[in-house]
Amino acid sequence: MNTAPNEIVVVHIVGSSYSGTTWLNLVLGSNPDAFSIGEMDHIAKLKRPLCVFEGDGCEVWSRFKLKSSENPFEQLARITGKRYLIVNNSRRFLKAMRPPHITVRTIGLWRDGRAILASGLRKRPYQSVAYISKSWKRTIRKKRRHLDRQPADSVKYMHYETLVSDRPRYVREICEFAGMAYDESMLEYWLQQHHFIGGGTALQAVAHQHGVKSMWYRTHENEVVEAPLADTKKESILPSREFYLKSDPKTFVDKRWMQELTDEQLSQFDRVAGRLNESLGYPPVLQRDSSVG
Repeated sequence: MNTAPNEIVVVHIVGSSYSGTTWLNLVLGSNPDAFSIGEMDHIAKLKRPLCVFEGDGCEVWSRFKLKSSENPFEQLARITGKRYLIVNNSRRFLKAMRPPHITVRTIGLWRDGRAILASGLRKRPYQSVAYISKSWKRTIRKKRRHLDRQPADSVKYMHYETLVSDRPRYVREICEFAGMAYDESMLEYWLQQHHFIGGGTALQAVAHQHGVKSMWYRTHENEVVEAPLADTKKESILPSREFYLKSDPKTFVDKRWMQELTDEQLSQFDRVAGRLNESLGYPPVLQRDSSVG
């Protein structure tokens, strides 16, 4: 899809937690002409940007002014010198995407709800299957309503499982949709320097590669926490640390849910959200996989 040479393009990735939005953002943001913003809504919640790798001393975000009269995306394009700005689930900044000189390309990223359930249970074992399943169901319905309101030619739907099955093919496809030149180096996102806001566990591969000893996070109480990567007591902040750091980011696929969820948990999920999951393209009959990726 063609865009004007000097036009700012915001690639807005929309999906639930644990669906691969952080990973896809990092991949697209590793393009030489792109910048990974991350979850921009975290800025509004904390009332300032917080880079997970450099905290308040980030060379990019320390120059960003939240209360500036300048459009935030124009401001970031100016600071970074990048034309393509990659952002995740940033509902509070939708208005800033509307100026006619800013093009928005939206990616609807789905992942099997049973994988989301397993991730939720792993991070918050005190929550019930029904609670997590209902929460995912509400989230997906909200995401669908937002996506349905966008112009049809500005939205591209992807399944996480399809995307990771052939990374070069589908990343190239997304680049073409966004009007961005494909570059093979994008797939090695962990080798690039990033200045990410919010985000998930894919960030740990970046931190590990660059020798980062700790990462900065906003808690649910909007407090700033610096979590050392080697501190196992911070498991609630950096879940499944060992699994992610030992995985090869070139081929990484998380299929642990196929072994972790019991038949009863799968039945509970199916009763609550099975029909919605099937409407996203995931069959209700479980075919257990002997590999975890």
